[in-house]
Amino acid sequence: MRKTREIADLRYHQVRASGLVPVSTDEKLTWKAGEKKCKYRDRLSLTDCFFLALSELKKATLLTTDSELTKAEKVTVLSDIDVLIVTSKKMSDSERGIKAEILRAAEDLGFPWYYPIDIHIACTEDLENYRKHGKLIEIA
Repeated sequence: MRKTREIADLRYHQVRASGLVPVSTDEKLTWKAGEKKCKYRDRLSLTDCFFLALSELKKATLLTTDSELTKAEKVTVLSDIDVLIVTSKKMSDSERGIKAEILRAAEDLGFPWYYPIDIHIACTEDLENYRKHGKLIEIA
């Protein structure tokens, strides 16, 4: 639980310092989102429809990792990066706080804070489970 809280705290501060500006819904945006929801009914959530509508009204590029959105509209898909750290022994919950440290270090090196990265930590015993789900590329 502590590791999740540390990452949530990190993301909170990153978003607050990012300069992102909240957008209020107005009649035009709501109408456009409603049209999208009617068009895509069960395929997209209302939230996704608002994202699409806002990007269309602002003539902006919508960047997402949601493949469903790409099926509906022309948007740019960002693939997330999965990082697996393999340790010789199982880590305690307190040791797993290293995820937040890794994200901070990546940001310090210029990695965009908003890029979707998923860090997994496993011991060598659990490595086979990860091999079953995809290709592993050893870096070091």
